Amino acid sequence: MVSGLPALREQIDRAVGAMAGARPSVCVLRVSAEEQSERILRRARGLYAVEYGGASSVQTPEALAETTAAAARELTHEVEPIPDSVVIDTVGISVAEIARALLEETGWPDAAARGPES
Repeated sequence: MVSGLPALREQIDRAVGAMAGARPSVCVLRVSAEEQSERILRRARGLYAVEYGGASSVQTPEALAETTAAAARELTHEVEPIPDSVVIDTVGISVAEIARALLEETGWPDAAARGPES
C-alpha cells in the first residue's frame, strides 16, 4: 500500500481488512510543498494539458494557484505517523528509483515466494 498523502490509521486498517490473508507493507511517499507545487504546474503545462486530452492547461492562473495551495495545505496537515511504515522522500528521485527503494525497504517480493533462482 502506497500513499503520497498522510493516511489515517483507520484508512490503513480498512484497506488491510479488505485483503484477507495479505501481508501488506505500508509505504508513505514524502515530497516538499515546493516540489509538489512544481510537479502540479509541470503536469498542468504538459502531461495533462489540452494537447494530450486533459484539461489542466485551461485552468485560470487563480485556479491553478489554489490547486497548488491546497496541495501544500494537505502536505502540512498533521497526522500521526503510521507505525512500521516505510517512508521515502521522493524529491529529486525518479519513479524507477522510488520503486527500487520500495522493493528494497519492504523486502518484496519475498525470496521464498519467488522460488529457486535460475
